[in-house]
Amino acid sequence: MGLVIAFEGLTNLVYAVAAIIGSQVLVRKTLSGTIALVASIIIGAVLHGLETVNVGTAVRHFPMILWEIFLLGGIGLAEHIRIRLPERYI
Repeated sequence: MGLVIAFEGLTNLVYAVAAIIGSQVLVRKTLSGTIALVASIIIGAVLHGLETVNVGTAVRHFPMILWEIFLLGGIGLAEHIRIRLPERYI
């Protein structure tokens, strides 16, 4: 059971680092969308920290922030991997 939880935590850390790269890439594409996503992550994290009084509440509310980190992390990982398709497939 501990191995599964460790893998989940490691995955979350990888996506958090990739989210930094993803936000930099997204700023070049759409500034307003990036500001909205980053602001919602920050506001969500602050509100989550202020209102969480027990572990059960923290576990239920953490996905509110996590999906945005995964979204930005996915952009960062996609930018890092960059699979190039031949012209005929585009």
